[in-house]
Amino acid sequence: MSGQNIKLVVALALLGASGALFVRWLTAPRDDGEDLPEGIFWICRNPDCGHEFNTSLKQTKEQLNADGRVPCPKCDQRLTTLGFACPHCKRVYEPEGHGTTPEFCPHCKERLSVRGP
Repeated sequence: MSGQNIKLVVALALLGASGALFVRWLTAPRDDGEDLPEGIFWICRNPDCGHEFNTSLKQTKEQLNADGRVPCPKCDQRLTTLGFACPHCKRVYEPEGHGTTPEFCPHCKERLSVRGP
């Protein structure tokens, strides 16, 4: 076997090993919350409450009911909706239609997204 063929075999073996490690990394089980370190943000839609809070992925899985809501920790009502945290003021805001980000934060009025003309 020539030197060129040996290099090719070694390169293919290394490529195959790296591919196998990558697939193993992708399919490895993760601890709850590893992919969402800040948790999932919620807003209570109860007019007398309006509490903004977040839950870990584990808490969300345990508390989620059939309509996709978790109970508010302040008023215990299941009138919650998913939200996003503003990177400027850290308050939670509701997404616009189809889950899009509004152009400005409703709380601090800082720009959140760039909209085309």
